[in-house]
Amino acid sequence: MSNSSQQVSSSNHLIYERLKQAIDLNLRRQIFIAACDDLWLRDCLAARLEAELATPEIGNLPRDPVYYPRFVSLALNLSDPNLWAAIAGWMTQHPPRPNAQGYSRLPGFQILGVEHLTRQSAAVQWSFLSYLRAIESHLQMWESTLLLWVSRPWLSSIEHSAPEFWQWRTGVFEFEGEPTPAREEFIESEDVDDAEDFGERRRFRDEGNWGQKLLIPSVSPQLIFPYSPTAAEWEAAD
Repeated sequence: MSNSSQQVSSSNHLIYERLKQAIDLNLRRQIFIAACDDLWLRDCLAARLEAELATPEIGNLPRDPVYYPRFVSLALNLSDPNLWAAIAGWMTQHPPRPNAQGYSRLPGFQILGVEHLTRQSAAVQWSFLSYLRAIESHLQMWESTLLLWVSRPWLSSIEHSAPEFWQWRTGVFEFEGEPTPAREEFIESEDVDDAEDFGERRRFRDEGNWGQKLLIPSVSPQLIFPYSPTAAEWEAAD
């Protein structure tokens, strides 16, 4: 498959800067949703966020040479799309380190891979929406920033089928771009599927200046809409 290179548009750059500034405020319980149908653009922007926000703050450097990040990228587990469990698992493996004042600042998290749920069963998609609806049970322990990357169809599905999560949103950022083909077959698709986290996927996807340029597929876009339960189905499930 041949690829072309293009600059991030000025409008997308402006939206990105607004998103980064909002996350950089590091306020409690910030819930952001970023909608982007172009997965190449999404990966470019998410990687840039990770690089620009992950640097530890001055005065918050750990005692050892391994820096504790301010911003972490996590890939959604498609077999059990529980974003809260994914975050808890990362925190268990990387317990917070206190800064010079003895205060442990939690990192922000961005969740990627929601678009892959489109090719999963309705039951898996339903479980993801159910996890989002359970947000209030996690808020008492949630003191950090969450950024959920989705496609526009999933944005609509979350708004209508996970109203509890939608009501707690701090902001929604919609990026311009053509939808990536539904099959989502990148050149390195097998490598990407085997990658354990987004950092590895970024390494596979781009060896160059990912902060300014991105690769886009030459295949014509085709979009599949995610499963969206009806109100009657929700009532039956309850």
